[in-house]
Amino acid sequence: MESRPSPSAFNRHIRILICGAGKTGKSTVIQGFCTHIDESGGWRAFLFDDEEILIDVKEASNWRKNYASDYDGFLVIFSADDDYTFNYALEIIAEIQSCGIFPTILVECKNDLILEESTEQIEIDNEVRRRKLRMYSICGFDESHIVHPFAYLVEKLTRSENSESAKSRGDLGKITEVTEPNSRTSDMGSFVAKDKETCKIM
Repeated sequence: MESRPSPSAFNRHIRILICGAGKTGKSTVIQGFCTHIDESGGWRAFLFDDEEILIDVKEASNWRKNYASDYDGFLVIFSADDDYTFNYALEIIAEIQSCGIFPTILVECKNDLILEESTEQIEIDNEVRRRKLRMYSICGFDESHIVHPFAYLVEKLTRSENSESAKSRGDLGKITEVTEPNSRTSDMGSFVAKDKETCKIM
């Protein structure tokens, strides 16, 4: 098992928490996004806008106030086929918002288990719009889906509020994989979140 690199070796260290009820796909998302997994979670390194960035990802089943200082951004996950996990996710988001303003995304996992035009999906979409939340729908087995919510958090955490918006750019910049700090990198393509099927901006 490769040891976790020191954050001091990178230009930026981003800590992301995936929070949600049990059996919603938290571990699957970590395994799908992170290139390295250990007992405490996972990590992945990128070169983004000429900065070497280490992304640490961990998971939790409930919200604790100390997470507000322990992490930089949050993915709140629910299962598309389970109303309880959706309502629980909304409760977690409310608790996060009560602690301050943090980059937070609602993630609908296992979206392959529910039809887009179903009554359940329409109700979810309407509630997300009503609360003005940002939601991504993903299939935990498809890495091209999983990357989008992480891309948005990287965007929010590395670009100032005064910079050109992601929507007007249409692209989140060139991302390349970093296996070790200051090493030669290999092209990983771009973080792009424009696919209507996988990205729902409410």
